[in-house]
Amino acid sequence: MASPEQSTRRIIRLADLRPTPWSGDGSGADGDAGSACGKTREIAAGDGWRLALTMVDRAGALPAPGPGERVATLVDGELVALRVGTPQVEHALERYRPFPYDGGTPAEISLPTGPGVLLQAETGARDTGARQPGEPLGVRVTIMELSKTRSLPLFGTEGGAQFGVLLEGRAVAHPGDGSGHPVEGATADVEVFDAVRGSEEAPVLTGRGFVAVVDFTP
Repeated sequence: MASPEQSTRRIIRLADLRPTPWSGDGSGADGDAGSACGKTREIAAGDGWRLALTMVDRAGALPAPGPGERVATLVDGELVALRVGTPQVEHALERYRPFPYDGGTPAEISLPTGPGVLLQAETGARDTGARQPGEPLGVRVTIMELSKTRSLPLFGTEGGAQFGVLLEGRAVAHPGDGSGHPVEGATADVEVFDAVRGSEEAPVLTGRGFVAVVDFTP
């Protein structure tokens, strides 16, 4: 079992993430400053999944990275318009309302009320693991409220991953006992847009605010 100090080190700080141009191709690596729709910061990635925070400040086309699922959630800003499909259908992305769509579908983004920040959870073909190569993981994003009476444990997922991303408010990460309860030990403050990764020890978030819980599941 990991020590309490190891559990709190599972925090991924926004300030430590390097921004790269984002052209919607899934990695951000192939985008260039002239054509990119904004800047993306990769929170974490694994075999067949990726989680990123993207600051979108320009309209543009989003190339389809391939089979899999994307869930886009507007976490800062008023409104983002996403047009997906063939023919394209426009969807209004309002704050804290996750929108799932096919990652293999062409998409375009526009900003009717100005820049926004998207939390993007993406899946694609896996190279190894329990599922057959080419078969993607599932992904789900749920917005949860932290309060005096509601804490949030984050669990490990065999063959997948779970994350909690603080969207607003204040939170503290506690080491967990593996069953959803905090235990004595080192704690750490969690800032807005920091992420905490779940594990078999199930670190627990307490505080007040809103958290995006992202589940990548086999």
